[in-house]
Amino acid sequence: MQRINFEAGEQRHVKLRIHATDNAPFTIRTAQWELCHGGEIESSGTCGITEHTIDAFICPDKRVTYRLRVIYQIADETLVELVEVAVT
Repeated sequence: MQRINFEAGEQRHVKLRIHATDNAPFTIRTAQWELCHGGEIESSGTCGITEHTIDAFICPDKRVTYRLRVIYQIADETLVELVEVAVT
């Protein structure tokens, strides 16, 4: 799992570049994000999609470590990427 650091009060874009292991062409159909802490979703939203890059704009409220879940669809599959967000 990737880890990124935030300072309290920051609002930032978290961008994920998606690639196919076999270099096959693909299209990201939809993408959403969820910012979770302690098993609960604190905030969520829709991601921007530019070609193979998914963009989640987040603003964590607390000085804790979150789990950012990015859920996206390619063809008939639903995939999830996890990013740890540490706020100090």
